[in-house]
Amino acid sequence: MKKVLILGASGQIAQWVINMLANEPELTQTLLLRDAKKLGTDLPNNAKVIEADVLDLEKLKQIVQGQDIVYANLAGELEQQTQNIIEAMHGAGVKRIILINSLGIYDEVKGKFGEWNRNEIGKYLGPYRKAADLLEASDLDYSILRAA
Repeated sequence: MKKVLILGASGQIAQWVINMLANEPELTQTLLLRDAKKLGTDLPNNAKVIEADVLDLEKLKQIVQGQDIVYANLAGELEQQTQNIIEAMHGAGVKRIILINSLGIYDEVKGKFGEWNRNEIGKYLGPYRKAADLLEASDLDYSILRAA
């Protein structure tokens, strides 16, 4: 039985992931978010909800214990959140993480759309890049998905 911890479970992309994993019989989902009311009551049978904040390192360490995969779909204090996730995963011996991030953090978008992207969201990308840098510098098995 695989155990997936979904951080930021009320996020739009996280909701798609939760629904995609809903009918996986060999998988359990732990849905972590600050306000459980945001999820509503129609939850998959393989999901349990924990109301907590990723910035609470001690609580996060407890929650990460026993998980196989961490999926992070976060906003806000990304650098501290990412540091906490890495520390909690190290403490629990969890190696696999999937991080939702942002298009443009590597200035990889070329042409007119790249110019538009830099003009519109470039000033917001610093924390997202820092989160990616922290994961890349870690020894974790990571995937960084850069949503547009």
